[in-house]
Amino acid sequence: MTEVRRGKNKKELPLKHIIKTGSKAILFKDNLDELKELRQPELLARLYRVYKFNEPAPSTVYVYLQHHLEARPNDILGNGDNEIKLNTYQPRIFLNSTKFTCALEGIHFKIQPDGEIRWIF
Repeated sequence: MTEVRRGKNKKELPLKHIIKTGSKAILFKDNLDELKELRQPELLARLYRVYKFNEPAPSTVYVYLQHHLEARPNDILGNGDNEIKLNTYQPRIFLNSTKFTCALEGIHFKIQPDGEIRWIF
């Protein structure tokens, strides 16, 4: 259990997973089950990796994602968009907790050595 506080309010929540830099995520729109219907090329277009988190000082914490094939330097890419647009290539995205609708490697899927994505949910 993890204790979460905001002002005088506190609540204990179960800890499901710790997201670390380098973790992989696949973006979805409405629910996880929609990912099972996608073909491999469509899944790879939605595959991102966590490349950083913002500093803890701001009131809103962001997770910064970079497309898994993106290799351009930081000064060219910037921080990216703050909304998911599944039909558009986005080299970088930064999302807060309410917009972080992603399947996570190790919880929802595994990537096989040949690159195949295997669902575990």
